[in-house]
Amino acid sequence: MARIYFGYRMVDGKIEVNDVEAEQIRNLYQNYLLGDAIKTAGTKAGILKHHGSLGRILQHKIYTGTKSYPQIIPKEIYQQAQEERSKRRDQLGRNFEPRESVMIIQTSFEWKSNKVSQMNPWDEAEQYYQLIEVIE
Repeated sequence: MARIYFGYRMVDGKIEVNDVEAEQIRNLYQNYLLGDAIKTAGTKAGILKHHGSLGRILQHKIYTGTKSYPQIIPKEIYQQAQEERSKRRDQLGRNFEPRESVMIIQTSFEWKSNKVSQMNPWDEAEQYYQLIEVIE
């Protein structure tokens, strides 16, 4: 396993809960659900990480327990935090829906009639490029 998540530690080849960090994670969730901003909730919990790192702790489902990782946060608390995050994103206008983009690829071209002056190869290539015209 390449990484041990915040709140856990490796002991004799097994992943165990790091009691100090686990308590900080529980406090982070509690503070966040009580209305604190992510950074404020993290600071109050004693987790001195950046906003993005704290957000990933709130977002990561591993804290609800897996085969390898013991549970730190009950699933209900995790779900409440996800709903709160979604609600706050909506309030702040940060729920961006991906837009479908259409790419038009032109397949017909012709050369404009102009003369290219002989100079260094880079400038000459730029002049030739400028002579390409799209046919619609």
